[in-house]
Amino acid sequence: MIPSGDIIGEYTIVEPISVARTGQADVYLARRDDTDTLFAIKILAEHLRSDERSVRNFEEEAELLTKLAHPNIVRIEAFDTSPPTPYIVQEYIQGRTVAQV
Repeated sequence: MIPSGDIIGEYTIVEPISVARTGQADVYLARRDDTDTLFAIKILAEHLRSDERSVRNFEEEAELLTKLAHPNIVRIEAFDTSPPTPYIVQEYIQGRTVAQV
């Protein structure tokens, strides 16, 4: 788990949103350093970062998300799939989770 205050790219981790330790990625609430805007940052799970195929799939997901634009799809802000910490940054939408719905 990444501690609050750690910096990933231009984003400071605020708190975990969904951290599973066994899934493909962990999601954190983050703030970009130059704004007060909150984002969801999805970080490829540590156990998959050395697996070339997993990193490529993560990169393909990010590239696909940049091509989608629809009011019902969360907007992508940025991504970086280079080592040591591949991540995807998306807009943060406050409210109930899918599991809660």
